[in-house]
Amino acid sequence: IKLIALELMGRENHTVKLDKEGRFYFDIELISAHDNYLLFGNKLVPFFANPSDSIHLEFDNAHIDNSITFFGDGASFNNHLRIFFTELGNFLQKSSFFGHQQDASPIEFKELCSHLQNHMTDKIDSIMRTLKPENNAKDWMNTYVKYRAAEELLQYGRHHQEELPADYFEFLDELEDPQKHDLKCSQFYEDFLNDFTTYQMTGKMDGYDQVRNYLSEGDTLAGLQLYLEFMDQIFISPISKDLVLTKTVYS
Repeated sequence: IKLIALELMGRENHTVKLDKEGRFYFDIELISAHDNYLLFGNKLVPFFANPSDSIHLEFDNAHIDNSITFFGDGASFNNHLRIFFTELGNFLQKSSFFGHQQDASPIEFKELCSHLQNHMTDKIDSIMRTLKPENNAKDWMNTYVKYRAAEELLQYGRHHQEELPADYFEFLDELEDPQKHDLKCSQFYEDFLNDFTTYQMTGKMDGYDQVRNYLSEGDTLAGLQLYLEFMDQIFISPISKDLVLTKTVYS
């Protein structure tokens, strides 16, 4: 069984074997609150963890989707995440979201992403009213939807560059300076940062090629110095810039 820790600095995989009673145990260090996946066979189970959390879960491996239950720290939030993801999956399926991503015009696709956010905002409010998970659940769910929609818009823009109206990327103005709770939704905030950096670098590809040339030639310091200069131009938010730079230097 595999645990995929979705840290803001990148993804880390941890694997253990089940014992004879079908039990497993992970003990890992968390430097920040973030998303995780438990991978068992072809099933992905999402859950959220804070540093120092002790999370317990039980499931029938033949019926994981219907049987998994969380106990311990964050149990309420994690048990209700399944309901959130079920609602999101239903919307994506009923709206043929991924088919529209290929065929829709830029205006139509932006409207579909706006509909996704509005629809899921209503569902999140319903979850909070009726099921009353932990207080931070609403921020996390809304953040997930916000950056999921932004990533889809960035991906669409990358593949339809010649069709885009001049104001297509205006939605990015609201996302450049993250709130503290945005960083806890690590999966899609990290994905957004990667796509946002790629988008911003498209107008500087000659310089980016020079960065890669420096690195391939072994002149790491010169490559990083040029890359730092680009990041100073790209990012308004010190938090976002520091995250991207830390990931780059770490890698």
